[in-house]
Amino acid sequence: MIESYPWLAVVPPLVVVFVAIKYKKIFLAMFLGLWIGATFMANGNPLRGLFFSIERCLDVLKDGALAKVVLFCCFVGAVMALTQRSGGIRGFIEYVTMRNIVKSRRQAEFLTVAIGAMIPIESSINILIPGSISRPLFDELKISREKLAFLCLSFCAPICTVIPINAWGAYVSGIMASQGIAQPFHVYLEAIPFNLYSFFTMGFALLLIITQKDYFAMAKAERRSREGNQPKQRADNSALSGDGLVVEPKENIKPHFSNMLVPVAAMILAMIAGMFITGHGRFTEGSGSTAVFYAVLFAIMIAGIKYRISGILSFAETSSLFFNAVGGLAGMGFLITLSFALSTLCVDLKTGTFVAGAAQHVISMKLIPVVLFSLTAYISFAIGTAWGAWAIMFPIGLGLIHGNHIQMLMAIGAMMSGGVFGNHCSPIADTTIMASLASGSDHMDNVNAILPYALGVAAFTGIVYLIMGIIFFR
Repeated sequence: MIESYPWLAVVPPLVVVFVAIKYKKIFLAMFLGLWIGATFMANGNPLRGLFFSIERCLDVLKDGALAKVVLFCCFVGAVMALTQRSGGIRGFIEYVTMRNIVKSRRQAEFLTVAIGAMIPIESSINILIPGSISRPLFDELKISREKLAFLCLSFCAPICTVIPINAWGAYVSGIMASQGIAQPFHVYLEAIPFNLYSFFTMGFALLLIITQKDYFAMAKAERRSREGNQPKQRADNSALSGDGLVVEPKENIKPHFSNMLVPVAAMILAMIAGMFITGHGRFTEGSGSTAVFYAVLFAIMIAGIKYRISGILSFAETSSLFFNAVGGLAGMGFLITLSFALSTLCVDLKTGTFVAGAAQHVISMKLIPVVLFSLTAYISFAIGTAWGAWAIMFPIGLGLIHGNHIQMLMAIGAMMSGGVFGNHCSPIADTTIMASLASGSDHMDNVNAILPYALGVAAFTGIVYLIMGIIFFR
């Protein structure tokens, strides 16, 4: 069926985006998109499509790398719960407030992005650590959780692509190597200045912090938070709230920030070590999924031992908290499973290949940067992953460039920028889902608040790429 009507490949992601934004039911949107796409693969048979949809979800869990990401996203909730129950989060808040380190909304927001900028190791860590640390501060200072999600996302994929001491740089370098690019990592470093969307996004976030101005849905969320009203979770999205992870400190213990610092530091150090180990001594060649999975397990173990030695929590209490927290994130794990299943389905349907191929033969050389950026952004938004969009677009984009080194760097930067856009605001991206978890707000409220900002930055980025194309592509 899909062979006869290749344009059907764009239908599943369009259905997901429409249903998610129009009806604000992300689980329904994801499953409908998956079912429709699987039905196309089953030659129009909806029953076989339903069966294939379920099988694709199970296939995600069969893939070791994807399964580790799903489990990590569930297990990290245990770290968040343990650091709260032990008084670590409360101790950190008291530490920064009593010492006047953070005494205003602007300072709290700066702290969030500073933490994210300091750990450009892996996108999941880059969201969950600043999110879990800043969430109580934001609540206390009446800053919206949508703003927290936006700030975490603005220094997540962007910082990981411009400071490539992580698997992101290795992945893009691997794609370029497969396309015959000599010294791909060196070329990647040269292309970083042309990764405009990442720089503009981080700059825009800093501008909003400095001016303390917000617009559109974000302004509405900020007004609501100043009035002391937290958003109500929609029934369809309540599994993503993370509210089940809000744990009061244990009675009769003295809160201390070290109870948060030690597990978090253990997770970061284990992540770095894991990247070196899995990369056989080369950090950029390490497995991000393996590193974060074992890092979170190591952090939980260190937390349990520290709290037991300190007399804060027994092993039985730690175990109970672990299972309660992981169970509370089952819905989020299921949604990430759906997103991975949909992403692999879109690859099999050749969604990106169809979109890119349709534009390949009708663009002027001067439009190459803006077209590559726009196509990669759409594909990344539609399938929910920058990596998938890059895998589709890099062979096409590099094939359009013939010999000119500056043009090649601009094309690479444009495609990197487009991929980051999807990870910044797509409702089906694992990064936006984890931002909803870390901030504890409704997933579609986050998307609706972030999307106008992301589109505005993307429009400005597109204009700059258009000007650069006119100047450098002749």
